[in-house]
Amino acid sequence: MIDQPAPAPSSAAHSRPARSTTPWIVAAVAATVTLGPVGLAAVGEVWLLRAHPTSASQRNWRLFGLTALTTAFVTGLVGGIVGLVLGLEHPPTAWFAFIEGGIAGGVLGLLLGSCVGAVLVAVSHRQSAAE
Repeated sequence: MIDQPAPAPSSAAHSRPARSTTPWIVAAVAATVTLGPVGLAAVGEVWLLRAHPTSASQRNWRLFGLTALTTAFVTGLVGGIVGLVLGLEHPPTAWFAFIEGGIAGGVLGLLLGSCVGAVLVAVSHRQSAAE
C-alpha cells in the first residue's frame, strides 16, 4: 500500500472561495433587461470604478472603459429623456420612444466615448513614455 501524504491543515484564509463574477453577471443581465444598454453601461462603470489597476496598461484600459461607458450612460439618458418628451405627443407609446431614444443615444455616446477614450489613452501613454 502506498502511503498518502497527510492533507495540509486548512485555515480560514485558505477556505474562502475565490472572488466570483457571478453577482456582476447577474447585475449586468438584470440592468440590461430593465434599463437596456444604459443599465449595462451603469453596471460596467461601477465594475471599473471598483477595479484597482496596478500597471500603466491597466490604468489606460480603465481610463478608456470609464470614458466610453460614462459617455454612453449620459448620452443614453439624455436620448431617452428627449425621446420621452417627443413621444408625449402620443402618450401610449411614450415609453417606447424613451427606449428608442436611450438606445440611439447610448450607442452614439459609446462610439463618441470610445474615440475620446482612445485619444486620452494615447496622450497618457505618450506622457508616461516621455518621463
